[in-house]
Amino acid sequence: MKKFKFRLSKVLRVRQVRERIRETELGRARASLAREREAESILLRKIDENSHELGRKLAQRFSAVDAMMYERHIEALKADAAVQAERVCDAQTEVEKSKAHLLRARQQRKALDRLHEKHRQQYIQNLFAYEQKVLDDIKKHERR
Repeated sequence: MKKFKFRLSKVLRVRQVRERIRETELGRARASLAREREAESILLRKIDENSHELGRKLAQRFSAVDAMMYERHIEALKADAAVQAERVCDAQTEVEKSKAHLLRARQQRKALDRLHEKHRQQYIQNLFAYEQKVLDDIKKHERR
């Protein structure tokens, strides 16, 4: 009997490669999200530190010009933080898209895996039936 061959094996390999690519994309998206969140937390920390320092300096009779400079700097940091928050949101959206693409690729690969396993089991059953037929033929010829 012929050796087992799955006719869709090349398609299965392509789907496996696609799944690995999607996993890599998801990893990159998650790394990007982590970087953006870290940048956001750094900005928020700077805003907090500058606000506290401004409060301390105002208690020590800080000049109005210097106070205005601190205020402008804090406002600029807040604007940067707002932009960074948008970047975090975009990165989160990208992670969600990557998850959806990975899920779709995994489902397609698993469907072909199940089909492959079904065909392999069918081949094994046919092989056992063929072997049994050969054994029965041998027994039949031995009796003669």
